[in-house]
Amino acid sequence: MASATAAGYGWIRSSSAGFGYALDLGYTLALVRGVRPDELLGMAGAEPRGMSAGLGELIERHQERLIEAEYWDETILAGACSVEGEGGDWTLALVLGGDLGSPLLMETLSAGTRAVSHSNNGGKPMPPTARPTRAASSGGCT
Repeated sequence: MASATAAGYGWIRSSSAGFGYALDLGYTLALVRGVRPDELLGMAGAEPRGMSAGLGELIERHQERLIEAEYWDETILAGACSVEGEGGDWTLALVLGGDLGSPLLMETLSAGTRAVSHSNNGGKPMPPTARPTRAASSGGCT
C-alpha cells in the first residue's frame, strides 16, 4: 500500500473536480460506518428536500438557497450517499456552509460504530452550532 502524500490530493483544488466551490464556501465531510444516508441526515436534524445526482446538482441547489434564503443558516445544505469501505457500508455526507463535525453530533453519529469528519470554513467565521437544515441528496455518490 502506497503512503498518502499531499501531492496525491492536489486534484481537490482542480476546476474539473468541482470541489473548489466547497473549498471557498466552507464544508464538512463526514464518513459514518453502518448508518444509512437518511439516518445520518435525520440524526443531524436535516429536513429532506429531494434528491440530487452528484456534487454538481448539490451545488446548484445550494446556490438557489443562497438567493432564496433570508438568513445564512437557511442556506446550509447537506447531501449523503452510501459508499463501500472497510468493515461494510459507510455513509459519506457533505455539508455546504455548515458543520456536521460538532463534538455532540459526532458522539451521536459514532455511537456503536466509527465516524470521522473534516471541516473547513473557507476562511470565514462559522458558528460552532451551525448544522444542516436542508438535505438535498440521499442517493448515490457520483
